[in-house]
Amino acid sequence: MRIEFEPGDQMDDCDIICPHCGHSYQADPCDGDANEDPSDRECEKCGKVFILYASFSVTYHTEAKEAKP
Repeated sequence: MRIEFEPGDQMDDCDIICPHCGHSYQADPCDGDANEDPSDRECEKCGKVFILYASFSVTYHTEAKEAKP
């Protein structure tokens, strides 16, 4: 099911989405520059500027380590 784009604030776990035109592109590892300060970005499709906020979180996973005989 396809959802129609509505201009405005956008949020996605994998892609950066232009809030003006809805164009999405995959974020590069350097997007956000390892901090959470907002930065201005220009949409590569419509050319309009928007503010990009990068949020980072860490998930820890543990597993038992078996003792070696």
